[in-house]
Amino acid sequence: MVVPRCYQDISLRQTRNQMDSALQKKTVDKGVTFLLHTSYVEKVSFGREPAALVCKNCGQFIVTEISRHNGVCSFFTVLVTLFLCTPCAWLPLILPTCKDTLHTCPNCGAIIGIHRYFK
Repeated sequence: MVVPRCYQDISLRQTRNQMDSALQKKTVDKGVTFLLHTSYVEKVSFGREPAALVCKNCGQFIVTEISRHNGVCSFFTVLVTLFLCTPCAWLPLILPTCKDTLHTCPNCGAIIGIHRYFK
């Protein structure tokens, strides 16, 4: 999934504005200043394609790198294929449509999210 440049700029500006509004100064009667930091948690639903978002670890606007790994769906499909067509039972282990998708940050390498078929 390719995100148009105009949407990337808008998303980045909105995130920066949310971060700026999250840092607020509060003053008490006696001249003591407290700096309150609130965090903003964004719920992102990950799919099979790379996602454009702000990394939780390094704070950079990124497009996630994806890698595919065998999961519950792959092994369940192998069991079903064993009964239907035994010589083809190994196919779900190499087909990307049966694999879970792991999203990572290209800058810091942190795991951002996982798209699983069976939870």
